[in-house]
Amino acid sequence: METGTVSIHYSFKIPKRGASARMGYNKDNLYHLAYWYPRVSVLDDVNGWFTDNFTGNAEFYHDHGNYQVTFTAPEQWIVMGTGELTNANETLSELIYDRYINAGTSDTPVKIVTKNDFGNVTHQTETGTITWNFTAENVRDVAYSFVRESNWDGMRTPVGDIDNDGKTDYSRINAFWRETAPLWNKSAEYAAHSISYLSEYTGFSYPWPHMTTVEADGIIGGGMEFPMITIIGSYNNAGARALYDVTAHELAHMWIPMIVSTNERRHAWMDEGSTTFHEAQARWDYFPGSYNLTQEFNGYLRIAGSPAEGEIMRWSDYHYPGPAYGVASYPKPGSVLIALEGLLGKETFHKAWQTYIDRWAYKHPTPYDMFNTFEDVYGEDLDWFWRSWYFETWTLDQSVSDVKTIDGIGEITIEDLGRIPMPVDLFIKFEDGTSEEIRIPVDEWLKGKTSTTIEVAASSPIILVEIDRTGYFPDTDRSNNKWEK
Repeated sequence: METGTVSIHYSFKIPKRGASARMGYNKDNLYHLAYWYPRVSVLDDVNGWFTDNFTGNAEFYHDHGNYQVTFTAPEQWIVMGTGELTNANETLSELIYDRYINAGTSDTPVKIVTKNDFGNVTHQTETGTITWNFTAENVRDVAYSFVRESNWDGMRTPVGDIDNDGKTDYSRINAFWRETAPLWNKSAEYAAHSISYLSEYTGFSYPWPHMTTVEADGIIGGGMEFPMITIIGSYNNAGARALYDVTAHELAHMWIPMIVSTNERRHAWMDEGSTTFHEAQARWDYFPGSYNLTQEFNGYLRIAGSPAEGEIMRWSDYHYPGPAYGVASYPKPGSVLIALEGLLGKETFHKAWQTYIDRWAYKHPTPYDMFNTFEDVYGEDLDWFWRSWYFETWTLDQSVSDVKTIDGIGEITIEDLGRIPMPVDLFIKFEDGTSEEIRIPVDEWLKGKTSTTIEVAASSPIILVEIDRTGYFPDTDRSNNKWEK
């Protein structure tokens, strides 16, 4: 392999609010630096050199690399971002450094900096400036926040056994927030849960030394992810659960696209849809009783089948104006993963999902690589599923059209009113209190049929039939999914 060295002299002025609210500064106590240095385009084995321009809608496509980054900043400003801070003892004041070290071994949040510490957070120097050194390995990008007069909470969180030595490994959690964002006093806890839970759920331990969340109201209202750091709005008017949700969402991006390095520019759904799915899993774990598939599906179902909908597989920058890009990138692919889990079963789905992440870690999968991984694990051709949900704007609408009980035989007629073929999961209840669950295979619809009748043994009359009682499938009209006598 040939190597070379390229030196580039350039300058960059941070805009007040730039790159579609993904960087900028606010007041006199926060700067966020992103997309600030020349990059080499990705050369992959499918597209060759990737030269699609950034238009402000779909996001990015990067290779992994190693970085050494040095900043010189005024005293009392803290710098944090991608990579490990290698000279914390030379930058932080003695008091703050001691708390920083303690936070790295604490399972509960430590107040590293409070408003009582403002003015005494860094060393003092003759020049009035401090140099901060960062080393980052195997990351797609680097981004940094510069904060002053900001609270800093820290702790550690378990991420599994990274080095296979039989011991639990930990990553450091940092949360920076200003006094104007009081909900953020739980941010470190939210981040710790998200990173730990998703390390377990994905089967792939969070690999980096820290995860940092920065309250960036005035720069961003929602959130934006970067390796090891995310900026998020205050969420003062949205509530604590909304702040947890956006935290879990942005931190879920550490797996996709930061580890599984998808092409966000062309296939935004590969990271945003997966992350929407991960966000829901983390929320259900953190907030007992929050499991609600209807809530997850609503963002997609509100435009399903309408002219406003766009195909998931449409290149992300080529959606028509309106909600098409957002729905095709976030709620619909997230909903489809839930439907896929319902199709395959939790155990098989989870195995396939973990296999996909492990197989494509630090690589560039196409959509077909994801599809093929699921088929490898499941052992069956799922082309009908991929085409129906990802390449079309068809809808799912299954209906119980007729139920009879005659001479100990129950006859149930199901109609397929939409164009998406899916198996039919039936719950059947009889007058004597017994019940039965049956799955009508998808093959019934793949034959071209739009109606099918099944027979079941019925020792007493059928009094209830319900399609998809678990709610796994995003049916556009659930009012016809249930028949009662």
